[in-house]
Amino acid sequence: MKRFQWKMLALLAIFFINNFKLNAQNTFNALVMDSSTHEKLAGVVMLVKGTTSSGATDSIGNIAITGIPDGQQAIEVSYIGYQKRTLLVQFPLSNKKPQTVLLMADQSELGEVLITSNRTNSRVEDAPIKVEVLGMEELHEESSIKPGNIASILGDVSGVQIQPTSAVSGNSVVRMQGLDGRYTLLLRDGMPSYSGLSSGLSILQIPPLDLKQIEIIKGPASTINGGGAIS
Repeated sequence: MKRFQWKMLALLAIFFINNFKLNAQNTFNALVMDSSTHEKLAGVVMLVKGTTSSGATDSIGNIAITGIPDGQQAIEVSYIGYQKRTLLVQFPLSNKKPQTVLLMADQSELGEVLITSNRTNSRVEDAPIKVEVLGMEELHEESSIKPGNIASILGDVSGVQIQPTSAVSGNSVVRMQGLDGRYTLLLRDGMPSYSGLSSGLSILQIPPLDLKQIEIIKGPASTINGGGAIS
């Protein structure tokens, strides 16, 4: 009987000790603001050193950290663009009201950044140009499918679109890189066809058999042929 009583007393003592420990957990409430503008800061991280108790401020700068044991605790406050702070707080708190924490902006300057550039003496005419070439094989294949003109073979090239301008005359315009047809220059044997007015004339009625090959220059490199060849 006595042994049973001693066991009951031991269990009660453990219960009271655990209950005391639970009651010793404290809560820290704070409002975090900018020290100069007093703007409420959201996302500020607070960590009680030596414990797992931590938290972050809400959209209006409020924070509540629970599970803090009694005694003096060091609370580290950190936020991007602001100087870190360490608060020494004695628990349990004598004042239960939220504490105001002011953070100072980090005024540290970045190191000097030097940007340099080099200019080459190469001419635009000498720079490498990407050229897509449709040779005799492609032209012969196209002439067997549609011998009337070269519109369909150009339409198969990526970035090139053939847009009809007249259903009566069958005129079409070549659009490249999404630009209007007036920015596409058509040349035959190195000379602009119809003085570059390709959008209003049926230049695409050229039979594939009359050509040896077709060369397509896309992008800004084509402007060496003039302002009408932007695309």
